[in-house]
Amino acid sequence: MEDPGGATALLERRVQRLERRARGFGVLSVASLAVVGVLLLTGQAPADSGRIKGRTLELVDEAGQTRAWLGWNAQQQPSLNMTDAANKVRFAVNVGKDGGAAMTFKDTEGKPRVIVMSDAGGLPSLSFLDENGKPRLGMQMGPAGASAIISLDAEGRSRLQIGLQGTGEGAIYMLDEEGKVTFKAP
Repeated sequence: MEDPGGATALLERRVQRLERRARGFGVLSVASLAVVGVLLLTGQAPADSGRIKGRTLELVDEAGQTRAWLGWNAQQQPSLNMTDAANKVRFAVNVGKDGGAAMTFKDTEGKPRVIVMSDAGGLPSLSFLDENGKPRLGMQMGPAGASAIISLDAEGRSRLQIGLQGTGEGAIYMLDEEGKVTFKAP
């Protein structure tokens, strides 16, 4: 039988190369296992090498000033805080006793301005606060896919609500300062 273009010879050379590589990997694997075995038998394997344990971890800048810390807040819950150059906390992440979590962004005075939360059941919300710390705009998810956007006045009264029920039915409400509906759609 004729071999046009030497395809059989080419195929044989490729198979031989693959066999040589496989033998090389086998030798490398055996050598690696031997090194690991020696380390384990002589007690030289690093135990828990990537772990740091403690109650507080502080990160400092080049001047030695603490700029971030991971530890326990006043309520003895885990907390991560990051500060600006003036030592004001600008960002914080906390986990509550009930399992809910909050991420807070603060202004230059250290006042909360944006809060992203997830309650103990996992339902998320987002709040925007004014310079006095009062919520002015909120977004939240409820059970079964319900969601709402709520706009509040300076006194904390709901004035505009846009919502979507879990069924997909939506509604818009405008309210006066006494909480009476002045507009509703649909």
